[in-house]
Amino acid sequence: MSTTEVPARNEWPFITAQSTGTACEGLLTALLAADSFDEVSNAEDFSAVNRFLRNRKHASHEGVLTSGIIFWVYPTGLNGPYHKNDEGLIEKHGLLVTVERDVLAQDALEKIKTAFVTSGLAHLHIAAGST
Repeated sequence: MSTTEVPARNEWPFITAQSTGTACEGLLTALLAADSFDEVSNAEDFSAVNRFLRNRKHASHEGVLTSGIIFWVYPTGLNGPYHKNDEGLIEKHGLLVTVERDVLAQDALEKIKTAFVTSGLAHLHIAAGST
């Protein structure tokens, strides 16, 4: 497939992509270990997430995402989706977000707010046409 060719929304992988919640922690930790995704805090009632969705050339002027994106959302003050606590134990806290193109940024933001976890790791997939 060329870089300009866009797969149909009624074909794989779009028809099987879904949120995995907390069911795939092994995969979530493997992705986290890759250390290659943007990390955004939930600061100021998710305003940092809102800016991320809209300001990195992800959204059109109408607020529609122009490309798919993937990023971690973590609780403010906890330095990313995991950290070592004072007892030396790893605490996990965050949401891996995958969003398809053609999703309204505002709709994505609302779904992220609802799915966000402060304890453990979870995954949210937001499909085009799912809002």
